[in-house]
Amino acid sequence: MRDLLNRIGITQPGYFSDSDTYVVDIANANDYSKVSTKLDKSNLVEEVEDSSISNVSVSNIMYESNEYSLNLIADFDSDTYKLVVHKL
Repeated sequence: MRDLLNRIGITQPGYFSDSDTYVVDIANANDYSKVSTKLDKSNLVEEVEDSSISNVSVSNIMYESNEYSLNLIADFDSDTYKLVVHKL
């Protein structure tokens, strides 16, 4: 999981919430925007548009690779952001 993130250019440290799930807490909206741009520009993952939602309060954008699903999550009201990587 870390290898995929590093190849995409996402180097923030994270933690395993369980053996198949890796979570990267994102510090602020500016860093969230940077992570979003890296995921959008990467040819290693594709956005799953049917599974993505975004509005004024929250955003949950899903990406997939051959081995992983990635959820970029934002709660704009509480100013919390994270990237959750799950092994498929």
